[in-house]
Amino acid sequence: MVFDRDGNYLSSWGAGLFAFPHTIRADAGDRLWRCFIAERDGERVRVCERIVDAHDQDFTDASSWFWAATLGRSTGPWRAMTRVEAL
Repeated sequence: MVFDRDGNYLSSWGAGLFAFPHTIRADAGDRLWRCFIAERDGERVRVCERIVDAHDQDFTDASSWFWAATLGRSTGPWRAMTRVEAL
């Protein structure tokens, strides 16, 4: 939701979209993905995401990737991947 400086409601986004808790899943190549299930209008999809750096270091959490990159522990180019599958 978006509010102005006085606390008045201005707008929102994502109405009708429900996300369920995140899980960590491994694919057939033992690569880890951070996944969640989203639902809108009764349709459910599984969304899985991961970030890989230039040295094939995997990150399933954007904040851990951000800090690793900021502190020089991860170098680019980076690949952010998202997979979506209908349930």
